[in-house]
Amino acid sequence: MTVLRPILLLVGVGLALLAVVHYAHGLGHELHRLSIPWLAPAALSVVGALLATMFGWRSLLAALGYRLDRRQSARIFFVSQIGKYLPGSVWPYLAQMEMASAVGVPAVTMGVVGLVSVVVGLVTAGITAAVVLPAVAGGTLGHYWWALLALLPLAALLHPVVLSWSVGIVRRVVRRPGPVPRLSGRGLIAPTVWWFVSWVFWGLQIWCLCEALGGPVGRLLALSVGGFALAWLVGFIVVVSPAGAGAREAVLVVTLSPLLHTDGALVVALCSRLLTTAADVLLALAAAAFGRGQR
Repeated sequence: MTVLRPILLLVGVGLALLAVVHYAHGLGHELHRLSIPWLAPAALSVVGALLATMFGWRSLLAALGYRLDRRQSARIFFVSQIGKYLPGSVWPYLAQMEMASAVGVPAVTMGVVGLVSVVVGLVTAGITAAVVLPAVAGGTLGHYWWALLALLPLAALLHPVVLSWSVGIVRRVVRRPGPVPRLSGRGLIAPTVWWFVSWVFWGLQIWCLCEALGGPVGRLLALSVGGFALAWLVGFIVVVSPAGAGAREAVLVVTLSPLLHTDGALVVALCSRLLTTAADVLLALAAAAFGRGQR
């Protein structure tokens, strides 16, 4: 595994960079439509969203008794996220479990953190979309109402009894020894708040890109927040697509079309993917570089 770790990282970074080139090429003839001063705050919003997600993940570890410093947290979280660009959806979480021993965290505990973090993300995304979109997006939910049906079983996963049972199954599947950590309801408060903060940042990114195209003011910010949350939810459910590619963009186009022309909504969706992928790569490389002194 010592040899495979850098190989998988390089493969993941390579695939992510290919995605950057692909989306940049697709945007090439449309970039002149974007107002450049809006791109910088859009990029900063992406970084803010990713940092908020990392802090939510870190707070889950703290709730289970493992307090990592920011450098350790950034290294494990951002480097593992490159696994999103490998085929399949489990690589980021397997990477986190593999890297857990370097900071003294049992692999099973790290697996619990990954599982709960995803569930909290999906539930908060669904709540954000369900609360915001009906008021501002008309019939958008009519196209993707099925995605919100996932909320009930996912929310049930957060019950301590169900969570312990689920983690026990995961532990047997991955054959990792160790006690099953227990997470209290209070331990979910901070991660939930951080995930809601991340949806605001993701929405700000979309809003900045829409403003760069001269989108209307007013309902646009709320539509951007709820629209991206729904797009992320659908993209995650479509597991056959690495990092939700294609599915997320399709939902964003449908969501934004009432206030932007379809062409403009497509430009926003592609530019969002480009900024997100570039941020994933840069944060992973920066975290790996600053964490060179660790195992």
